[in-house]
Amino acid sequence: MEKTKIDRIQFFILIIIFHMSIYLTIPLASGARRDAWIVVLISAFFGILMFMIYYKLYTYYPTELPSTYINKIVGKILGKIISFGYIIYFIYICSEQLRHFGDLMITIAYLGTPIIIINSMILLLVIYATIKGIEVIARTALLSIPVICLIFVFWLIVLPFSEIFKINNLQPILENGWGPVFSTIFTNTIYIPYGHTIVFLFILPYLKNRKYGRTIGSLAIFTVGCIFTVNVLVNLAVLGPDLYNNTVFPLLRTVQLIRFMDFIERLDVMLLILIFIGNFFKIVLFFYVAVMATKELINLDDYKPIVIPFATIVLFFSMAIASNHSELIQVGIETTPLYLHLPFQMIIPVILLGIAFIRNRTKKNGSLQEKQQNQDQDYVGYNTTANALNNASDEIQSNDDASSMNQEKNNNARTISEETNNNANGNNYNQSGNSNHNGSNTNNKINQPIEQQEANRTSSIEHQSQHTNRTEASVRKNEIQKNNMANSTFEKYKPYSIDKDMAKQDNKTIGDQNKAKQNIDTTNSKQNIKKTESSQQSNPSVQKDKIKNGKQNKKINVEPQKSNEETNVTIRNTRRSKRSNRKRSVRQTKKAIKLMQMVESKQKNQNQNKNITKVKSQSEDSAINNQKPKQSLFIKYKGKQ
Repeated sequence: MEKTKIDRIQFFILIIIFHMSIYLTIPLASGARRDAWIVVLISAFFGILMFMIYYKLYTYYPTELPSTYINKIVGKILGKIISFGYIIYFIYICSEQLRHFGDLMITIAYLGTPIIIINSMILLLVIYATIKGIEVIARTALLSIPVICLIFVFWLIVLPFSEIFKINNLQPILENGWGPVFSTIFTNTIYIPYGHTIVFLFILPYLKNRKYGRTIGSLAIFTVGCIFTVNVLVNLAVLGPDLYNNTVFPLLRTVQLIRFMDFIERLDVMLLILIFIGNFFKIVLFFYVAVMATKELINLDDYKPIVIPFATIVLFFSMAIASNHSELIQVGIETTPLYLHLPFQMIIPVILLGIAFIRNRTKKNGSLQEKQQNQDQDYVGYNTTANALNNASDEIQSNDDASSMNQEKNNNARTISEETNNNANGNNYNQSGNSNHNGSNTNNKINQPIEQQEANRTSSIEHQSQHTNRTEASVRKNEIQKNNMANSTFEKYKPYSIDKDMAKQDNKTIGDQNKAKQNIDTTNSKQNIKKTESSQQSNPSVQKDKIKNGKQNKKINVEPQKSNEETNVTIRNTRRSKRSNRKRSVRQTKKAIKLMQMVESKQKNQNQNKNITKVKSQSEDSAINNQKPKQSLFIKYKGKQ
């Protein structure tokens, strides 16, 4: 298959010019008489349906020619037989079209010229075009379309003024009913000319924009149907049904009858130009497809060495296919539709399409099962990693609980030591007060250390409540971290398809809940700190002591500062512990991932080592077997010595 590509416009024009062949001149649907134009128009829709079948078969193997993917559909042996049959079929049609064109040239311009010379001259052009490739053929078709349009426009302008067009020849419509119409459709006009679009099954892989192949092909075949219906209508209106059925080239006869203003006549040269362009492209495409199919069948690197041998075969077939043109038309209408066109245009493509449909459906089901198995494996891997991460998070939480318990013990020990120090200071102060002051002052001084003890106890209780709140907050944050880690691992593996919008909403709700919990924890901690400060300020005993004794005021003012410093220290310690726990969690997750990777790499290395050991053992065995006779000779020689 060539690497060149053709555009969608080039493809459209190729289909139209391909049908502008000798079939414009021969009497199509002659069995329906006056209703021949209805037959041609209805058969165009059947031609579109046939093209849809070819296009559907192409979609299963868009980058390969039919001569290669037939082997995949049916098998190598039967596929090669079918592809070889298509090659012979294309060679036959190519030689038939060449013979039609040679006979037309002899009747119009080259009277008495041997047909072999005309056919060989045309084949020289065909050889040159096939060597250049499909892209050059499509570009030349694009260049020749203006000439065809000018010829048709000129005919449409001249025909109404020539006074040869008679509508009475078209009446009555459907004189014999729909029976002869459908009989001629299914026996003749489906296969000729619309069935020849089987060639484009081999040209569709060269199309650039594969999406537009269906619409372009159906539009092109519909336009071709409109052109053929207009052609048949004009021929019937000018010649009548009897003369239309009995003449060999009815369009040539109508063109010769055209006369405009007594000096424009003999327009058969324009018909010759039109038929030459259309028939040339038809012969070229059939010839090119036959050459490319043989190249793919024999697995050749280049198709150019086959071109000249194929040209000689086509020339020989064109001479031996029939003795004269009337016999050629009779064979083409009666025998070839049933024995060649029906199997190669309809039966074989439909069978291939059915088998390809079943095969691709089973492949899709197998691929879906493989995807489900892969998803299950991914889900198992996700569960293992999630369990490892949960175990790591449980270890982190246990470490956090242990650290929180140690902090609680340290805080209790500090409160007990502070209480003992305060009691000792209070006793010393009472002794000094008894020696310097009177009995009235001694009672107040004795009561002061008891009040201090109560204040210290209340402050320690508040510290413990704050610490418990903080531990609860840390536990909540650890749970939130677990959920976030599980969500991150789930996003990595994704065993089953989840809607992104739902996942985003879930993440937003989780984030909002976490933020709300953090805000509640911060507000509770602030409220507890304010309560402690207000309780310290609202103690009347402490205020009385400030007023009564300056020294004692100094001692009391120092104690709340110490308590504030202790709270700041505890906050710092908790922050440090949180940071260390986060780092530990990250390290442990990394370790778990590394362990999974190490296990996979070890399994791969073990498999590789097994293969290497097998190879080494085989090589050693072969070496030992080769060295055995040498060792025996050496031992014999040593024994003789």
